Amino acid sequence: MGTIEFKDNKRSPESRQSWSTDFCEPHLNLLAHAQALEIGIGSRCGGHGVCGGDKVRVWVRLDDVKPGLEALSPITDQEREHLSAEELDSGYRLACQCYPNRSDLKLRVDASVTP
Repeated sequence: MGTIEFKDNKRSPESRQSWSTDFCEPHLNLLAHAQALEIGIGSRCGGHGVCGGDKVRVWVRLDDVKPGLEALSPITDQEREHLSAEELDSGYRLACQCYPNRSDLKLRVDASVTP
């Protein structure tokens, strides 16, 4: 069974809060997973990739990375519009555009969280 842990990156590392799902659903984007936990992560456009406000950094557990099988959905045109190549290379995504590809993943998502 997969999990997604959201960590608040607005605070110092010692005082960061975190929230975790006990599921990782491929048909739900990361924004929907955050909404299931009733935390806001900055989307102002309703999850359509227009505002770029839900920028998050996604960490995939190395055990979950398998050759030829990506852990996350492909980068979208909306993400390329709002994120630099350097940010994309560093694991930044738009939560509304990023989907887990499998239900057995364990992901950590660093975000500006509003509980």
